[in-house]
Amino acid sequence: MQIPEEVDFPIIKEILGERDRGAAIVATGFLEAKLTDAIKACLRDHADTAKRLFRPTGPIGAFGNKALLGFMLKLYRLETLADLTLIGAIRNRFAHNPEPMTFGDDYVMERCEKLTLVKRVWSEIPNFKFQPRPFDQASARKEFLDTVSLAANFLHHQSKHAEFRERAEDLLPF
Repeated sequence: MQIPEEVDFPIIKEILGERDRGAAIVATGFLEAKLTDAIKACLRDHADTAKRLFRPTGPIGAFGNKALLGFMLKLYRLETLADLTLIGAIRNRFAHNPEPMTFGDDYVMERCEKLTLVKRVWSEIPNFKFQPRPFDQASARKEFLDTVSLAANFLHHQSKHAEFRERAEDLLPF
């Protein structure tokens, strides 16, 4: 995974050390925090209102609602919204399925194969090695974590550079 800031080192280390279920849940939580920061950077600074909106049962509390709002705020393109939706579905599968499972689960691998951000970002790099398809457990996990990492980095950049956000939709493959 790529790391936006040194402050994120401990959580990245934790994600990489987790088994598949933990990695999916913690990595998506990490991405959700970056998404929340990027959205908040676009909004009025009013702590009480933000607290109400972003609480778990609030209108922007769920990951899927944040993903939709981020798209509507032009933080990223429709393709990235689709990737965020897939990430949310994978996370939910790990979080709510009481059966033992890994990134080798058919449901998870199928969704990981539909992720596009890694290819959209790195396709211009000569000789870049993409994960071979069909995925196995290791390649599905890598694709998922690489996608989360790239998305977190783009969102982190946008939360720190709000003036750049205005042009991001036109300039980036994100």
